[in-house]
Amino acid sequence: MIIFLPFVRLFVLLPFGLQLWIGKLLGRLAYCLLKSRRNIAMVNLRHCFPDLNEQECKHLCRKNFENVGMGMIEALAAWFMSEKRILKIPCTWIGQEHYEAALAANKGIIALSGHFTSIEMIGRIFGKWIPAHFVYKPSRNTTIDQLVVNGRKRYAEGLLKHENMKAMVSCLKKKNLVWFAPDQDFGRVRAEFVPFCGVEAATIVAISILAKLGDAVVMPMFMRRTENNGYELTTLPYWDQFPSESHYEDCKRYNDALTEYVRKYPEQYLWIHRRFKTVKTGENIYTLEKE
Repeated sequence: MIIFLPFVRLFVLLPFGLQLWIGKLLGRLAYCLLKSRRNIAMVNLRHCFPDLNEQECKHLCRKNFENVGMGMIEALAAWFMSEKRILKIPCTWIGQEHYEAALAANKGIIALSGHFTSIEMIGRIFGKWIPAHFVYKPSRNTTIDQLVVNGRKRYAEGLLKHENMKAMVSCLKKKNLVWFAPDQDFGRVRAEFVPFCGVEAATIVAISILAKLGDAVVMPMFMRRTENNGYELTTLPYWDQFPSESHYEDCKRYNDALTEYVRKYPEQYLWIHRRFKTVKTGENIYTLEKE
């Protein structure tokens, strides 16, 4: 890793557009070489976009891998690029007034998001606009985990491990903003099976618990990469009457909002993870279907 870092520091000196172009090429290479991840993405896309034929699914899958490749390069840029250069990257914030309204509620704020490929760069830019604590899942590789943590400390007000609910609640009670993306499969414990893009997905009920115990408002926040090598952050109005009396309805509210955004920019969502590996009964779609 020590040998790798000098190369990274030199790489991020390249024009940002060139960096993203290289990332796109790496994504195309990964599409060809990483068969298991390509299979996962294809299974996800077939089920979430049943109206697409096989060729259309493959085209979308290739575009998705290009975006994943760019996301990897963006992570390096977010962690190592100078503040002066970061500030030159075009970024639009749609719905900033909704954040102001959430701030005026004088409570903690849960910025509810999802795993989009531009997540690291948006985090770097967004983290400079307003103070935010980011929920993250530590890597099993301690070296990589340290790299990620050190990189995110450049823009995060704080980092919270995803299993440490007590720390998240405490942070919200202090009226901080906590960025949280619960759109991964953590198993059936404390989860509801709720449709995401038309497919039943195990969805953790942590959103409801955090909002209640932390006395926080929940504000959806999604992001995308734009055509001009820039970024767009979209903030929606914070939810009224949340949490409700039903964990299922709360999870559905989240999945519905995420689905709507994902369907607008499907190539930019992280389809290479097994979102539907946990099922109520029977076998999951990755066992039943292979490319």
